[in-house]
Amino acid sequence: YRQALEIDRAALGEAHPQYATNAINLADLLTETGRREEAGPLFEAGLKVREAALGEGHPDTVRAREKLAAFRKGEAEE
Repeated sequence: YRQALEIDRAALGEAHPQYATNAINLADLLTETGRREEAGPLFEAGLKVREAALGEGHPDTVRAREKLAAFRKGEAEE
């Protein structure tokens, strides 16, 4: 996922929805492997890109917002 994110950054830029997808995928993986401190900023970046590129109500944006909320809820429970 890190490699895909870097390829997207170089080829498409950080404002592209595909960059957001790979940022969120990497954040999911990091969360699952106990590296939450690295995951939070990626969830936030992915959501920000999706909001700007796709709009607040787009299904991908809504899913990103839900993932960030679940991540934050997990932080509160720790």
